[in-house]
Amino acid sequence: MNDPAARSLTARVALIAAVSGAAALAYEVGWARAFALQLGAEVPVFTGLLAGFLAGLALGGWLGGHLSARSRRPLALFAALEAGTAFSAILVLPALQWLAPLFSTLYRRHLETGASFLLPGVGLATLLVLPPTVLMGATFPALVEHLRRSGASTGRSCGLAYGANTGGAVAGALGTGLLALPLLGLASTLALAAACNLIAAGLAVRRLPAATPRPRPAPKAVSPGAGGALLAAVFLVGAASMVDQVGWTRTLSMLLGSTVYGFSLILAAFLSGLALGGLAGARLARQSRHLTRLLVLLYALVGLSSLLGLAVLGRLAVWLVPPLARAHAGLGWVLSLQFAAAFAVVAIPTFLMGAAFPLAVALRDRDRRGAGLAAGEVYAASSSGLVLGSLLAGGWLLPALGVRGALVAGALAMPVAALLVARCAPRGGLWRISVASLLLLVLTAWALPGWDAALVTSGPFLYAPLYRAGARAQDVSISDAIRGRGELLFHRDGADATVSVRRSPGDILSLQINGKTDASSGGDMVSQLLAGHLPALLAPPAAESALLIGLATGVSLGALETYPFRHLDVVELLPGVVEAAPLFDAASGNALDDPRVRLHLGDARNHLLYSGVTYDLITSQPTNPWVSGAAALFTREAFEAARDRLRDGGIFCQWVQGYGMQPEDLRSVVATFQGVFPQVSLWEASPAGGDYFLVGHKAASVVLDLELMEERLSDPRVRDDLARAGITDAVDILTRFVAGPDALRDWSRDAVQQVDDRTALEFTAARALYENTLPAVVRTLRRHRETPVPWIQPLGSEAEFSSLLSRLRAARTDARREERFLLSLGDAGAAALAHPELGLAIELLRAGLSGPARRHLERAATSPPAAAEAHALLGALLASSGERERARRELAQAIHLRSGDVASLALLARLDLDSGDREAARHHLQQARALHPGDPDLLNLAGVLHLLDDHPAQAIPLLLRSVQEDAGLAEAWVNLGVARRRSGDLPGAVEAYQRALQMDPDNPDARFNLAVGLALAGNGAAAAEELLHILRVDPADSSARLRLALVYRDDHRFTDARRELQILIAEFPGSAEVAAAQEALANL
Repeated sequence: MNDPAARSLTARVALIAAVSGAAALAYEVGWARAFALQLGAEVPVFTGLLAGFLAGLALGGWLGGHLSARSRRPLALFAALEAGTAFSAILVLPALQWLAPLFSTLYRRHLETGASFLLPGVGLATLLVLPPTVLMGATFPALVEHLRRSGASTGRSCGLAYGANTGGAVAGALGTGLLALPLLGLASTLALAAACNLIAAGLAVRRLPAATPRPRPAPKAVSPGAGGALLAAVFLVGAASMVDQVGWTRTLSMLLGSTVYGFSLILAAFLSGLALGGLAGARLARQSRHLTRLLVLLYALVGLSSLLGLAVLGRLAVWLVPPLARAHAGLGWVLSLQFAAAFAVVAIPTFLMGAAFPLAVALRDRDRRGAGLAAGEVYAASSSGLVLGSLLAGGWLLPALGVRGALVAGALAMPVAALLVARCAPRGGLWRISVASLLLLVLTAWALPGWDAALVTSGPFLYAPLYRAGARAQDVSISDAIRGRGELLFHRDGADATVSVRRSPGDILSLQINGKTDASSGGDMVSQLLAGHLPALLAPPAAESALLIGLATGVSLGALETYPFRHLDVVELLPGVVEAAPLFDAASGNALDDPRVRLHLGDARNHLLYSGVTYDLITSQPTNPWVSGAAALFTREAFEAARDRLRDGGIFCQWVQGYGMQPEDLRSVVATFQGVFPQVSLWEASPAGGDYFLVGHKAASVVLDLELMEERLSDPRVRDDLARAGITDAVDILTRFVAGPDALRDWSRDAVQQVDDRTALEFTAARALYENTLPAVVRTLRRHRETPVPWIQPLGSEAEFSSLLSRLRAARTDARREERFLLSLGDAGAAALAHPELGLAIELLRAGLSGPARRHLERAATSPPAAAEAHALLGALLASSGERERARRELAQAIHLRSGDVASLALLARLDLDSGDREAARHHLQQARALHPGDPDLLNLAGVLHLLDDHPAQAIPLLLRSVQEDAGLAEAWVNLGVARRRSGDLPGAVEAYQRALQMDPDNPDARFNLAVGLALAGNGAAAAEELLHILRVDPADSSARLRLALVYRDDHRFTDARRELQILIAEFPGSAEVAAAQEALANL
């Protein structure tokens, strides 16, 4: 086929095969998503789909081989099969959704009798994919037969078709996972795949001439029974390759990340090796006299390269840390690195597998019965082996042998396949080579070092910067830094995931799933406790039953158990998490031992969609939405299913992260949630901690029943458990309120809602994984933050109400002061590798537990590697608690140990200003600005110094530079307003105060100064409204009340002025403003 016409024909067939392959992968990925939505993201679901998909291909390959051998126009047969695939595939999704009532019946029977839900459910669903997959499988031998009749050899025909088809599958894997699903959604992606089938059919019918039969050479001699032995070998290789694929995917996902991008790239790397190998095999097949020898050699080399790849996988975590620590370089860098790493591991064995396939077809066609028939039989044998491999990998090998053991078993199957191929040699003799290769591989497997589970489960995709920083801080190797993260107490390679538990040097237990920490007994205890306590405190009075989605450490379940629920259901997807739960009994209070608990192993969506059980409270704490499949619990359909499981008046609490997620993504989750639960409130675990809770009320309005809350808090079990989160009373709970329905509706207006058809969140959240998005999220929410007072019932007496408001105002002021400090904290994990006490202290600070954090900082300050950072953090903590003199000493020590500590210098300057020592403040500020002249906080402080020196004109340029560097710095906007007002620029001052309130509506200084500016500008009505807003939040604000009285007086509203002055004098006799109020009242 060297003439131009033949080359053109080959190129066109390759294009058709590629388009067909892309469509097939799009179906596989799309149907996997659809099955997960309807039947759950569990291994039996994916295994059943994959087995059914591959079984259809196997049957189709066998049928296609026979049909193509009899067909006079194989290309026309191909076109008909492609068209049939399109029309049958497009029906799978609606048919699957049509089966939902039957799934519900099966699930309820499962709950009542224990009968299997997944076996019949998946079996029925799998039948839907058989028609299109049978047609898909039949297309391959038809293409091979067409090429063979066009003049190519059997091996070349098969290699070209296989390589092009698999190359198209690479494009399908990348295009579907990276582009089509996030941009188009599931239904449109499947429709696009069907369109690709029709395009391939159209190209075959309209652009290509019909193949003409060619005379076939005489059959060559083969050994008796060789055909069966060859097909058995191909079957075994198919099974082993599927085991390898599952094992590689599991291990690489732990190292490279469980995002949808990571899975797509791993699959693309696997298929790329097969495609390149198939094209190379087309050339190798020309050496027809050595086919058997070549195939034996290739199978042996596949096994050997797979075994050697185990050594690479065992150390890959260490090698990935330096380049992955550059994650700030952007998502493109990370994705490129992930593909390169995956390809480096699988390239050689998959290339050899791909090259072997056309050789096996050519060897099978030695009897000259027909290229299409030979291709169909080999394709069917290979696909049948893939079916067995998929069932063995998830159902037995991984749980029984672990990932490494499964990969060893897959590698050792290859020389056995070589032994079977050796039987195909006409004169024998190759069996000695095959036996030798088997012995060599057994010895290699025995000699290879085992995996260090601490390295394999270390999650470098997420923690690489942590390990690099730890290695540098301790002057140790990266592998030692990884091991220094903690002692591995538990490690299970389950069918669904790899679960591990570590104990850190600070005696903190952490739970990892596929390398990612999901929960611990350290800093995130506050979030875990609130996931149970917050909805329980807000639940209706007679609440009897609760559902927890996600067991994790069991701490949230233990929190729910402190309330008098009669029934507590828990749904957990991973058996490994349940196995690991006893390690956390000290933190959870032996939560699983409570007789009220019913544990359901399975997918939470199934329970919500199909169980029919109703609850008074549901709290959901899945893993992060960037983990592939987890976003399905953040869609409108999932929230609707949760609402349908709630009784009237019930509460649904949904945890959602604020870190590693763009504000737009959080807005999207809020909009989706509020679309189902109009009466919603948002709460935070701690100021700037990054963990939030959406609480949906299945009621006419949000009601915060203060009496009921205080009654529940009076229970010693509840009170003692919440004390671990630093919560002592209702005010500590209410301080965590962020916003109510109206503010959230305003914030999330026009945000895209998440739906099952297009769960964009798992793609967008994965893109933000390597960005520090928390400050942007906190600042965005700050603009919509509001008081919980409008939803509190009953309010009690006026005095009680006033006291409550004042305490809330004071607590919120403290939280605002902590917020900026918390956002500046470094990575707790990196600090933990430098010094365990320091890392734990940062975790506790971020969780809002300043008391325990202080003790750990004091201990860390005695250790040289962590002393400077510990002194700096301790100084900041002491300053926030009002211990200024000791704070100064700690900060001075931090600066002595680390001369370039700009943050400590700035804080010292701020303490100097608070104490009135301007010269000391100026000295420290000059030192800090010499190190970082453009820092917005330093520019703001420099402006404040000029204001204190009564030089507003000199302050304005500095403050303008400050807000240009950081437009969200509300304090700088307030100071700019003061400087402008003192310079006589009232409109400019009002504008600056308004900008400050846009950044922080809860800022009392900005609102008070705005009121003053408006009053000076002659707009008394607007000034009075701003002051009334302050008093609604805190009626005890005597400065605001006095200013309001003066505004009323200047507007000649003397009755209103007298009333406010009398309230101030009567109710707040100890305030500093009483004397001024008495004088003003006397002069009215």
